[in-house]
Amino acid sequence: MRYIVPICRNELRRYFATPIGWVPVCGWALLFGLIIFAANNDSIRNKLLMLVLGLTFFKPPPEELQHPVILVVGLARITMLILIPTMAMRLFPEEQQARTAEILLTSPVHESEIVIGKWLGALSLYLLILAISVLELVLSSLWHSPHWATVFINYMALISLSAGVLSLGEWMSTLTKYQSATASGTLLVCLLALKFFDKGDLDAADALLCAGMTVLGWLLSCRSLRAIREAF
Repeated sequence: MRYIVPICRNELRRYFATPIGWVPVCGWALLFGLIIFAANNDSIRNKLLMLVLGLTFFKPPPEELQHPVILVVGLARITMLILIPTMAMRLFPEEQQARTAEILLTSPVHESEIVIGKWLGALSLYLLILAISVLELVLSSLWHSPHWATVFINYMALISLSAGVLSLGEWMSTLTKYQSATASGTLLVCLLALKFFDKGDLDAADALLCAGMTVLGWLLSCRSLRAIREAF
């Protein structure tokens, strides 16, 4: 499995070699900052909260609704809804369009290393954006105290869910050379996942389901890549 890290590093380099990587990181960092600032105003927070809850099927416990951090967690769910399909559509369809897929698949690298390396590179970009939002929450503690238990539980649930959805999106990206088809399929999975995981917490059954989604996506992606290799 020695090639996973180089493939992950190369995937991240591809993102940040163009504005495709920098724009979402800077854009979401700015948006998270504005949301945290707006959360101090009850009227604005309530309006934004209703919008975020409706878009992401988010149903946090009633006692947490008035806490400013819920708005940030809701925005993180919107980040998943937008960013995961965008990253999934670039994994293999872009390789095919750039004619680098054949070079990658004819190299002496196991399918599992390719799948996990590219998946990890894409997930790292999403984790970077979430990490920036957490840093902004830390800075915001100067004027209000975030409920860190809520942040931790909701973010861990979101990361686990995103990992599973991205893995399935990667599998979809191996089935077609059309980026729009991959993005549409992954977006549908995202919506279904957010609809099912609407509480924001993560119990043992949910964690097992997310892990199962991740492993299933890896296995299906490896199978697809193996079939493509045999076709060369």
